[in-house]
Amino acid sequence: MNEHSRSTRLRTVFDGSLKGSKGVSLNDLLLNGPVVQRDLFDIILLYRFGAYTITADIRHMFRNIRINPQYTSLQNVLWRDSPNEDIKCIQLDTVTYGLKSSSYLATRCLKELSTRFNNELPLASFILDNCCYVDDILYSNDDLSTLVTAKNELREMLARGGFQTHKWTSNNPDVLSDILPEQRHLNELPSPENQSFKALGLNVDLSDDSFIISSPEPYDFKRVTKRNILSYVCKFFDPMGYASPIIVRAKVILQKIWSANVGWDSPLPENIKNEWLQFIESLNKLEPIYLSRNIPVKQAVKVELIGFADASSKVAYGCCTYLRVTSSTGEVLLSLLCSKSRINPLSKSLTVPRLELNACLLLAKLVKKVYETIQLKISIHNVYLFSDSKIVLAWMKTEVAKLGAYVANRIKVVCDLTSNFHWLYVNTIDNPADLVSRGINPSDLPHSKLWWHGPDFLRNSEYPFNEHMDLPVNLPELKSATPGSPANLPEARPPAP
Repeated sequence: MNEHSRSTRLRTVFDGSLKGSKGVSLNDLLLNGPVVQRDLFDIILLYRFGAYTITADIRHMFRNIRINPQYTSLQNVLWRDSPNEDIKCIQLDTVTYGLKSSSYLATRCLKELSTRFNNELPLASFILDNCCYVDDILYSNDDLSTLVTAKNELREMLARGGFQTHKWTSNNPDVLSDILPEQRHLNELPSPENQSFKALGLNVDLSDDSFIISSPEPYDFKRVTKRNILSYVCKFFDPMGYASPIIVRAKVILQKIWSANVGWDSPLPENIKNEWLQFIESLNKLEPIYLSRNIPVKQAVKVELIGFADASSKVAYGCCTYLRVTSSTGEVLLSLLCSKSRINPLSKSLTVPRLELNACLLLAKLVKKVYETIQLKISIHNVYLFSDSKIVLAWMKTEVAKLGAYVANRIKVVCDLTSNFHWLYVNTIDNPADLVSRGINPSDLPHSKLWWHGPDFLRNSEYPFNEHMDLPVNLPELKSATPGSPANLPEARPPAP
């Protein structure tokens, strides 16, 4: 039961993991099937490019897909309305909620539609391949006529597969002119209070076309326990890392609770309890943050992807990425795209250079994914990655064979992933990833210019991105040379003429 649902408040979910008399369930005998859709991260990222938007939902998607008759006997349900009636055998002949393979079967059908009708309906095919997460669709485009065409193609393609769409929204009312009121997500005449909706778990405000970032529901102070705190932290849904500087602090408190070895419902140590209550007090003061959904690139003369990495010796390490858009007038816009964070491990103590290296590795993986995803919609001229660790930057310019195993393995991955990108040095005070690695008070996040808009020096359209750096020569983590090893042999000289 979902009281907040506008369409299907009650949904039947079958327990395919229930074990029978022989200790085997139906799900034990089924395969998951491969993932055939882009992940949620990619879809939200692509949704940020395009002035005009549409979102929709495929109505009863699972129930619109028939199972091959030879397999429907696996979906028999024994049922009677009262003990006085004979037992009936009801057979489910469509894809069933609660089975391991259901998500694959449904999404694979969408993939098949996209493949079959790609030539006839190319915009709809692009949407099903890149802008659809299970049954939720998010698409944006800078051209209004293209968006309308995409909507019409999408409805036609899905209809060919027996699917219907509903819960339509758009930031342009004209796009929905041919959509029936009952098929729209919001009322026919939305009021200012009825302009927000959820898209893939994110709150979207149509009135100013922005994402709303806010704290979860108020915390219950009656019981401050490990179970209670974990449940509350799990309500932070932040797939893009917009609120990483806040969530890092919550993760650190959870780590302290785990290391304290307290029971799920036992009282917490006083110092941890006080730290959590101070965090919640600051969280309650958090004003809703409105992050512009659209990053305008249509009139740009240059679009660059910027990344930052940083680590803190006592808290965490992390990274963040921005899009740097330069207009024909020389105006520069920096927009936060995403971030990731990792809490420092307690099981082993890592040096600061190793933590900084892990932050650069995290950034390399993130920026590679971001770069490959947004290239589907826009062209990136250059990618610049910044770190405030000169030791790590020097490791990147050192032969891998000369480095110790821990560093060498990670440097190799970083260099392979970012071979076409540029690494540069940034001062710590200008590094927005420092906010991820240390965390900040929730009430301070809305006003952090560095976090939302990046460092000031990047807003200078003439910034040179100079790759010349004064790097240290005496580096840690180099292999120690042994007598007779190549490192101790005299330098080879060319033969005399």
